[in-house]
Amino acid sequence: LKAKLRAWEIADVNREVMHLRHPGEVQVVAVSPDGKYLATTNVDHVTRIWEIGNEQQVVRLASDSGGDALAFSPDGQYLATGGGPSARVWRVSSGVEIARLKHRSEEGDAAITGGVASAPPGDIRSVAFSPDGKYLATASDDFTARVWEIGSGREVSRIAHEGIVNTVVFSADGKYLATASWDKTAHVWEVQTGAEVVRMSHTYSVTTMHYSPDGTRVATTTSGDNLARVWDAAKTDTEVAHMTHEDTIAQVIFSPDGKLLATASGQLVRMWDADKMDTEVKSLAHKSPVVDVAFSPDGKVLATASGRLTLVWDATSGWETSRKEYDNMVTSVVFSPDGKYLVAVSGADVWVHESPNGE
Repeated sequence: LKAKLRAWEIADVNREVMHLRHPGEVQVVAVSPDGKYLATTNVDHVTRIWEIGNEQQVVRLASDSGGDALAFSPDGQYLATGGGPSARVWRVSSGVEIARLKHRSEEGDAAITGGVASAPPGDIRSVAFSPDGKYLATASDDFTARVWEIGSGREVSRIAHEGIVNTVVFSADGKYLATASWDKTAHVWEVQTGAEVVRMSHTYSVTTMHYSPDGTRVATTTSGDNLARVWDAAKTDTEVAHMTHEDTIAQVIFSPDGKLLATASGQLVRMWDADKMDTEVKSLAHKSPVVDVAFSPDGKVLATASGRLTLVWDATSGWETSRKEYDNMVTSVVFSPDGKYLVAVSGADVWVHESPNGE
């Protein structure tokens, strides 16, 4: 079966803007900050870059370029891919590889040979650019997270966990890095030194994590206790609040202005007052389990992935404004950083919606 990528306008979700085909299911997508490019990786482990609104492929990266992680640099000039034991950074315009960052098993700093940083085996699970675009953070199955200087390939800091590290997120000012691990902890670290700032202890593996926009709090969920927790990002093991759910929590995110926290659990998306965490503002009911949720950059729109549906909601009223049903289960929803598009991944298909307000 051929995999497909489709783009739709949010205002009329049944209007197809772009339709792209792949030779297998699409695993991960990313949209450039200016909303011009869409990067995709599917089961053939090839990463492709497309111009949104144009069905022509702009760049096809090396055959082993794909993996579980994609991220555009803040200026949109580079794309980081993570898969297998390495993360790689590519120039978007040409598809030329400019850095290859590998994790390795030996202790000590990564060796640099011919400008390529060498490191241990272990699949890369997450990649993130620093806000200034100078550094790339990687999370790996080898129980470490690392920060790299992209220009030189130098390993700036190495962070050790006692289990798989599945997520890395920079703070808005770029000074700190938050990590989530299967070792039942989340942490905040100094980027330049790797020094621990905060430890957040859990009873189960930490599955999702999100920084508040102002960097003062971190929200986490785990694999087993049906709790969403909010922590003080400056004090160890200081839980600000927790919200109890009836089912495992698939996602937790802050709204762009930091006033709301959204959680996806079972067939419900619940929105909470971020200042009064025990106050539920809205509850959005679905007919199938919700696996992902995303705010638009202006915070006015909420998108959810549930069963074979992508649903779009007014974040203020909680009213559903549109929906689209696909042939396969929807696995993720992602807004472009400029707010122009919403990407929905559904097995072998992806749709992109234009923002209702035209941003």
